[in-house]
Amino acid sequence: MSKLKLLILIALIIGLGFSVYYLAFARRAWDGQSRFTVISVSDGVRVASFDPRTAEGIKIIFPPNWMIGGTGGKGEWLADKVGRADLVAENLGILYTTSQSDMDWRDRWLWWGWGRKVKWQEVEAEQWMKKERTVDGAEVWRLRETWDTAAREMLASRAVAEERLMVTVVNMTDEPGLAVRVARRIENSGLRVVATQTGEGGIQGCQVRSSKQSKSKIGVRLMVRSLGCSWGEAEVGENEVELFFGQR
Repeated sequence: MSKLKLLILIALIIGLGFSVYYLAFARRAWDGQSRFTVISVSDGVRVASFDPRTAEGIKIIFPPNWMIGGTGGKGEWLADKVGRADLVAENLGILYTTSQSDMDWRDRWLWWGWGRKVKWQEVEAEQWMKKERTVDGAEVWRLRETWDTAAREMLASRAVAEERLMVTVVNMTDEPGLAVRVARRIENSGLRVVATQTGEGGIQGCQVRSSKQSKSKIGVRLMVRSLGCSWGEAEVGENEVELFFGQR
């Protein structure tokens, strides 16, 4: 074989390797290090999550007629009727990887493979809920305040918590309470919020800012991916992160 043909063959092998990596891993929703959390809303509401650090998983089953708030707390809906994983996550105050219906084949393959090795525990969510009656007499379930403590124990990511990142959440929109709601979600996922603030500026959408050295940290990438943010460099300490929400 000539040297030119050998170089071409090596180039093709390398190119094939990169293609396989891209298809199998580069565009997947799960990063392989933080928690893999899936919300199902197709046949009742369920949250399944495992931590790759501990190989322990939890499956949480929610009762029918669970009443949740709409986006930004506007309106109320029955979670098993509205069928929206994003609203379920917002009401639970958690970050999630994907919904059961939106999981692509890469993540389904990883979920299946890991699921065989994980030690699963199944729990009923009613222990963190209470029954109430609506004005028209219908019986519904609502979350108790004790849920957040349980969520941090069950759904925080070990790898994220170990990084000890300190997050400041800044609301630059005209939506009141946004920073507090976001802070709840990221704290329940293992991050530490040190401040919530309001501000003004021309930021569009969501942006995570950290030092260049911290760009690859698991917690930083988790916020970028789960909240749909961009990343920007900031002159802050290695364990300090700023999370900005601008007009959408």
